[in-house]
Amino acid sequence: ASAYDPDYEDALLSTGDIVDRILDERD
Repeated sequence: ASAYDPDYEDALLSTGDIVDRILDERD
């Protein structure tokens, strides 16, 4: 997927949200 692919960007955003949730839970 290219960086301009909406699905690719959505996947990155979803991963970022998951990471944020994990870090918040560890805090």
